[in-house]
Amino acid sequence: MYAYVSFDLVLQEWIDRPPHLTEYERSSFRHIAKLNLLLTECENAARTAESQRILELIPIAKRFLQLWEQSIRYRIQQDKLVSDEDCLGADGF
Repeated sequence: MYAYVSFDLVLQEWIDRPPHLTEYERSSFRHIAKLNLLLTECENAARTAESQRILELIPIAKRFLQLWEQSIRYRIQQDKLVSDEDCLGADGF
């Protein structure tokens, strides 16, 4: 059985431009990692069930998550915030 997950992505920090990495941005890295793990589980289940339609959607969802993470990292760079290593833990979160 597959569950559908939907949420709005609003990158408010690009509008407000706070001079620091926000808690939302920090937690987004953890959330994105968790969603990638769930997508891997979903992909494995879809392979087992031979669900071609789900298998076609997985790369789209993975690309969305990749772009979401890149947008946060790009804001860090563009707004000259602290380096990734300084604002994120050694594990990148």
